[in-house]
Amino acid sequence: MNRRDFLQASAALSLASSSARGFIVPAQAQSVPFDRSVVRQMARDAASKPYKAPDAKLPDNLKDLDYDRYRAIRFLPEHALWRNEKLPFQAQFFHRGFFYANRVDLYEVANGQASKIAYQPESFSFGDTPPT
Repeated sequence: MNRRDFLQASAALSLASSSARGFIVPAQAQSVPFDRSVVRQMARDAASKPYKAPDAKLPDNLKDLDYDRYRAIRFLPEHALWRNEKLPFQAQFFHRGFFYANRVDLYEVANGQASKIAYQPESFSFGDTPPT
């Protein structure tokens, strides 16, 4: 992956937001064609509509977390995106909860296709806070 591809993927990650949660499951992820024109069109579409606040509803066991209970939720590095790709980077994720109520949907762009990264609770250690 070159710098341009990485930046393009980064744009997809922040702009391509809908209703999914979490981490990549390549064999099951449905992909759609993606290139710079998709980002431009998404920006035009968003600019033409009134602002809509992101979904901030959290499950009961996550909405009332204090600092220490939120800190106990840790991403397991062995589940990092691109961990086995021998790249100089990989992606690790943070869980919703505490101050972080807004859901952020992420996509991976590879070979001109954007695939939603599906949430996997087993990618986290929850301490005494069970996953939902």
